Formats: sequence, C-alpha cells, structure tokens
Amino acid sequence: MKYKENDLYDLVANELGFIYKCSFEIISYSIVLNKTVETISFDRRRGLEASMCVVMRAEMHEKPTSLLKQASREENDKESELEEETTLVKRVEENA
Repeated sequence: MKYKENDLYDLVANELGFIYKCSFEIISYSIVLNKTVETISFDRRRGLEASMCVVMRAEMHEKPTSLLKQASREENDKESELEEETTLVKRVEENA
C-alpha cells in the first residue's frame, strides 16, 4: 500500500506524539524527513484529527510522554500496590 507524503506525516506524528495544540484550535508539529524539517499545521475543524490521547494531553498543556516512560510508571505503580498488599498481609498474620 503506497502512502502520500502527507499521510506519512500523519502516521508518524500520531505514533510519536509530536502534536501540540495552539490557542487557535490548530494542531501543529514538526517532523524530520529526508534531512529536512517541515512544520505542518492542520485545523481540527477540517476533520484532520490526532489520536485522542495526544489531543487530551495537549488540551491539558502536558508534554507528550514516551511509551517507555509510561510503561515503567505503570510497572512501578503495580509494584507499589504489591508491596502495600504484602505489608497488609504481614500485619494481619502478626495480629492473628
């Protein structure tokens, strides 16, 4: 399947999360392709939408988080929950 150059920009931007929302409801991002930097702006009202999580982050004025950082945070949360459960079990065993 062949893609047009603009379609490739959309795919890369959505995957990498290089989309930021401006105050005028315009999503703009820059991509390096073939050693050139191009800035592309799309008006959301024209129907060119980004992935929902990227838009929500932009609306909350957050910087995009890489998937590796996000996965490690989720893993750390699971580990801390497990530690809390283990501590609770030890306390119950000590009181029994």
